[in-house]
Amino acid sequence: MRRYAVLLALALAGTVSAQASDWHKTITVRDRQRLRDWRTAWKGALAAVKTSGVAAVAADPVLFDPDAALIDRALPPAGAYRCRHVGIGTGLDRAELKIEPWGRCRIDGDDLPRQFSDLDGGERRAGLICADTDRRAIFLGTTMFGDEHRPETYGHAAGRDLAGAVERIGEQRWRLVLPYPRFGATLDLIELLPAS
Repeated sequence: MRRYAVLLALALAGTVSAQASDWHKTITVRDRQRLRDWRTAWKGALAAVKTSGVAAVAADPVLFDPDAALIDRALPPAGAYRCRHVGIGTGLDRAELKIEPWGRCRIDGDDLPRQFSDLDGGERRAGLICADTDRRAIFLGTTMFGDEHRPETYGHAAGRDLAGAVERIGEQRWRLVLPYPRFGATLDLIELLPAS
């Protein structure tokens, strides 16, 4: 699996990072709109949580609070992370709230942008985390499926493009917020905790 992580990092470096040192110049028109409408997506997603998901939302109010972002250190440091994907709202095959098991993610690069790789599961995200403000960083990436080992180039496969914000919500806790992802939920959250 270490080989897979190295291959993915190399693929990302070749397909995306050359474009994205300034995310404002790289982001597509569609994704710029998705970022602009993040709060609408969040409200709509939480409004869909009416029955089975209510207890999960109540049990972790920080994760599900749209205003929980802390005002410093939005960029997670490079290293290995535990991550879990949470899909909120209605979608093609999603219930009102779907929380996947913890898996492995990586963030690579001491400079900016940093490379994010979701290493486990049948639907994985890969892309770049770019500096924005003290409160948030911007993620631009794509979705990989099944046994794919190389992500599509951001901006060249609109059906797979992702855009979102990375926020710190605890001392060593971050979340990646993806409004209106192409597949599934109204809002996707990926929670990130250092692996060790």
